[in-house]
Amino acid sequence: MKSALLLPLAFLLFLLPNLAFSELPEQLVADFSPTQGYVVMPLDDTEFIIDLDASKGLTTGDILSIIEQGKKLVHPISKEVIGTLDDKITFLQTTRLKSGYSYARKIRGDNAVAKGARVQRFKQVPAIFDDPSHLNPQLKVELQQQLNMLDWHDDKSEIQPLLHFEIVTGSLLVKNQDGSILRSYPISGQTPTAANVTAVSPAIQTRVNPNGNATPLQQGSTPSTYWNSPAFNKEFIGINVADFNTDGRQETVILSQGTLSLGIFMGQTYKQINEFKLPASYNFIALDSFDLNKNGRPEIFISGLRDNKPQSLVLEIENGKFIKLAQKVPMLFRVIEQPGQGQILLGQKRHQLDIPFDQRPFKVALLNGEYKEGDSYPLPAPINIYGFTPFNSKDGDHYLAYLTADDYLKIKSADGAEIYDSSDRYGGSETSFNLLSNDPTEGSYPYFVPLRILSTNRRLLVPQNSGTRFTQRLATYNKGYIKALEWNGLSTTEVWRTAEQEGPVTDFSLADIDNDGQLELATTVVFKRKGFLSKSRSAVVIHELK
Repeated sequence: MKSALLLPLAFLLFLLPNLAFSELPEQLVADFSPTQGYVVMPLDDTEFIIDLDASKGLTTGDILSIIEQGKKLVHPISKEVIGTLDDKITFLQTTRLKSGYSYARKIRGDNAVAKGARVQRFKQVPAIFDDPSHLNPQLKVELQQQLNMLDWHDDKSEIQPLLHFEIVTGSLLVKNQDGSILRSYPISGQTPTAANVTAVSPAIQTRVNPNGNATPLQQGSTPSTYWNSPAFNKEFIGINVADFNTDGRQETVILSQGTLSLGIFMGQTYKQINEFKLPASYNFIALDSFDLNKNGRPEIFISGLRDNKPQSLVLEIENGKFIKLAQKVPMLFRVIEQPGQGQILLGQKRHQLDIPFDQRPFKVALLNGEYKEGDSYPLPAPINIYGFTPFNSKDGDHYLAYLTADDYLKIKSADGAEIYDSSDRYGGSETSFNLLSNDPTEGSYPYFVPLRILSTNRRLLVPQNSGTRFTQRLATYNKGYIKALEWNGLSTTEVWRTAEQEGPVTDFSLADIDNDGQLELATTVVFKRKGFLSKSRSAVVIHELK
């Protein structure tokens, strides 16, 4: 009787992996759907402009085939052409998408690519399904049926694949020939998280610098699990983590309109220490911390405006109490990580009220107890101190990444040339101040302050909120996460992303927020905006890193 029960159970356990993959994600099928276009012009022997863009379904990283047919096979009796011999294929991969055209580089093939050559997305691209455990034969069959435009091979083939399909913890990954992740898809309705798309790496030992921020994220680090703070009836704007009390523990400050909260996480328990009431007549837009006065306690820089003119506030914490160091400071602040120099505190002023920023950025100086304009910081227009980060490539080349007013991610080289423009929107800010309109009937309209982005070990950490974008002046967001992107000199590749939250991310910090000696990624998320009959609701969502 016992063996009779075990047989069906074992049979069911054998079937379970296959049952989980009974239907491919719709997005996967759409991402590999056929589309074709033409080479507009060669830029050199390896880079080309093609006539496809995002409106045709193209995305960065798509592989395009240029197929040159060889000798025709003619049937000896019917004289019909039944095929061709030795098709010669050149493969291109898209690197940048523009409106109406895109850039692509050659990744395989010796043939010259001429103007007017036809390109076909994913046509006869060598692919392999990596399943060392052989637990998912049904998924392999379904992939080969649904994506039959690919040239499928097994793991014993001598042909080097350009695409690797791989199962990792509930997600189907599609990787490039170099192992970088091109796309990831949830299987059986699971939401992909960063833990699903990258192998677990060793834990990080975190060191904290005097300004309270952790050392850069190690190259293999990915989020694994996440948890959140208690809910607050506030709309969070910013977060910073540092040893503000100089007691050897990391405290957390959280900015909302009207309040600045000080608290501490010990493990997953949060204890509020104090709260500072902010002037109600001010519009606060950003939060940073930096030990500019070199007393061992990071100052808290709260960027704010009154009547749309910069009027910022600087605080310090001593024995759990807030001390006001300066108020009505006529500049806005942002701390950035400068490769080779560490953190620096930037400031920027604005005098003309019809444009976001008319003054050049500068390093903030402290003279006789007052925060003043120091050395100029070279930042090409239209970039301002928000929503940008400098970073270096693995070869040591200098770049600037920044978010545009319409939330596209752009990258400039050291000489100011724009070399990358994302096809996807990132950011998604609802924090704003007003600009005067040149139309006297309009009065004023909001300028949305770009969200923080960070660089760490050649990776860019960028928020990506989704919702409804009516225009640059009107948008609402209801979901969000942080995405890690890697720059390869031509384009960005997604390395991981945090779990998607049911609310927009408004700020984030890399630090040992829970005092366990490990690095976390802490994000402020607004789950509910204040309504006529409802209160706002926010929380800090903490992603553990491995």
